[in-house]
Amino acid sequence: MDSDWAGLPQHLLDSVVDRLVAQLDFARFSIVCMSWHSVAKHNQSHRAKLLGRDQPPMLMISTDQEGFQSETKMICMSRSKSKFSN
Repeated sequence: MDSDWAGLPQHLLDSVVDRLVAQLDFARFSIVCMSWHSVAKHNQSHRAKLLGRDQPPMLMISTDQEGFQSETKMICMSRSKSKFSN
């Protein structure tokens, strides 16, 4: 049985967004599908007001050297882990 993640009711998605603390988790939520991205975008300003400046810093480093594949590295300082994307 396939799951219809895009078809979840907006009130459930709003509830999920309200419980996300780390900015990285919010970013991950927003890329699940177009409907989730829309909910994230709709809640972005409200979320910023609730969380204020209490977010852990994130560092984004991009490498773009000739002859090599470019890579973007995101480091969430609260988790001391890095996330890679191409």
